[in-house]
Amino acid sequence: MKSDHLPIDESISLANEVFEDVMKSNDLVKGLATIEPYCDRSVYHRFIQSLYFVMTAMVSIEKEDIDVAQKAVNELREIIMRSRSQWESEASRLNFESSVRLANGVSHLVISNMPPKILRIINFLGIRGVESTGWNNINKTAFELPGIASQLARVFRFIYWTYFDTHFGIGPIHIDICNEVLTKELNRYPNVKLNSEYIPGKNGGIELYLRLLNDPHVTPKRFIYMELTWSYALQSNWDSCIEYAEKFRTGSLYTPAIATYMEAIFRYAKSTENDDQDEKQKATELFHLVPTLRIRHLGKTITPEKVAVVRAQEYVKNDELLILPDLGMLYEINCLSFIRSDTVLLNRILERINKYVNRYQCDLDTSDYLDNYLTAIFYKDFYPIITNRENVSKLLSTMNLVLGVSFHFQRKPTVNWAYAALRELGLCTAKQGTDHNKLEEYRKQWLKNINIDEKGYEKVLETEEEVGN
Repeated sequence: MKSDHLPIDESISLANEVFEDVMKSNDLVKGLATIEPYCDRSVYHRFIQSLYFVMTAMVSIEKEDIDVAQKAVNELREIIMRSRSQWESEASRLNFESSVRLANGVSHLVISNMPPKILRIINFLGIRGVESTGWNNINKTAFELPGIASQLARVFRFIYWTYFDTHFGIGPIHIDICNEVLTKELNRYPNVKLNSEYIPGKNGGIELYLRLLNDPHVTPKRFIYMELTWSYALQSNWDSCIEYAEKFRTGSLYTPAIATYMEAIFRYAKSTENDDQDEKQKATELFHLVPTLRIRHLGKTITPEKVAVVRAQEYVKNDELLILPDLGMLYEINCLSFIRSDTVLLNRILERINKYVNRYQCDLDTSDYLDNYLTAIFYKDFYPIITNRENVSKLLSTMNLVLGVSFHFQRKPTVNWAYAALRELGLCTAKQGTDHNKLEEYRKQWLKNINIDEKGYEKVLETEEEVGN
């Protein structure tokens, strides 16, 4: 080990102190300035710095940020190769293991859930991803190993429980345990900016994003534009929604087709609500533009982009008509869950839905508007249920109606939503996890120990001292 390198134990301890201070004070700039002098002498300080740059690059997708992140990762690799020769302690080994397992677990999950066509190419190159292996590594990192990687793994697990489990119906819903965990975490960090008032759709969330736009240290502006677009869409504030959708689209490197489709559907929503023909003309021009902007990766178009292209083409083929496409997108990315308890915002949405239900309500055997009616009735019966999960029998009747006449469809998004709704209600348990008993043990352990933080680095050091004595 180089003499000018911080001892690993000291490096880990100082890095964790900076992490805790940032969580308590929200002063990220101060945290980065604090670790800067140690970055050439400490693996873990360099790790935190490079992690910040990588996350910034992931959300901004800007060339400058990507270059900075790449340089930081290279410097991290160099300091590891220069300094790592042997384990200074069991604590350093465990922290290293937690980081490796987190990276390995995320890699397995990403690869195993790639579209089949791309996955075949990746497998041909000798790269494999096993979903169960990914979750095993993430669970072990989150609940059995110490360090910052462990905290990141717990955040990843929590997001998965609250978002993916509930929306895609691939696992049990644990609202109570998530609420309890979140409450206890917020008690540990009372000043952290991650509270219920800062979620999309809430005024507090919008105010936070607007403040971040004025912060010179925040670089992923385009990501914030996207978040503001969704937030204003949940409030049916079409002028502000379109303003930030246009900013997000202009020069977007995320995916031009999806960015253009987003602006198009929100302009279309404003035109239908206000009978604004100028806005509809702008939306139509954008819909025509979407198919020309698709990007192919390895000769294939990613699924979300393909969906945007297909629906833009449907608009053109269907005489410039779509049924509440903005709500369709908000449902599919689960944004509507953010306003489950906000009756004012939900009532605005339901008023729009009822207009379409009344417009297309008719005899199902002879109607030329069957798809339009089924889409509207799906919205009407499903949205109240995601707020309080009541009247399930009424939704089941609607789902049977949608699925029973699906052969009439020329377009079938409503059929896919119907199946997703059944999964979300717990009536379909496809793709459940492999070891629910073990996962439940982890959840209980997390709740039990979250206040004493026994998985932290200090606990590991105490154990080492006891063994040494």
